[in-house]
Amino acid sequence: MTPPMLRKISKNVAAASIGGISNVRDDDDRQIYLNIDQWIGQIGEAGLSLWLTNSLKAYFEAREHKNKNPHQGDNGWDLLDYPTDSKASRARFKNKPLSTYNLIVPPREVHDVIFILGLVKKQPPNINLYFMGWATKNEVLRRIATSGPFKGKYYVEASILRNMNTCKAAILKLRHRLKLHH
Repeated sequence: MTPPMLRKISKNVAAASIGGISNVRDDDDRQIYLNIDQWIGQIGEAGLSLWLTNSLKAYFEAREHKNKNPHQGDNGWDLLDYPTDSKASRARFKNKPLSTYNLIVPPREVHDVIFILGLVKKQPPNINLYFMGWATKNEVLRRIATSGPFKGKYYVEASILRNMNTCKAAILKLRHRLKLHH
């Protein structure tokens, strides 16, 4: 994302922090890293909107709704019309291949959506977002970490996520199925 795009989404970082919590970090780190975590999350959601719709419009519509209802959950839908949950994370280590990261989903964030792993790397003057792949709810529920920093959270290795080339069709199929049942 370019600096002008980042400026457009920056006002949503503070708004996303109201009522927002980190379900990945432990209690001691939650408040310390809330601002950076919200930045990464906003980059993931905005990037998802750009990737899926070729525009930031869906991102801003969803943010407007969320900003008006800060204590109401979104049921995992980052964008109002698309059952998607971008799980964005900072790619912290220069020598660690992106394919060795994991899609992490805390139990309270498991919904009937398409989960997408986005990795954010700062490469001045831009911030790059890499969508590594996607998984369904059932695929996410297959493995739970029993130790380490993500203990008790579901995970899928980036190397076994489904290819992004098939993601849009899966999102549209799930959206159609969910609308038929409501």
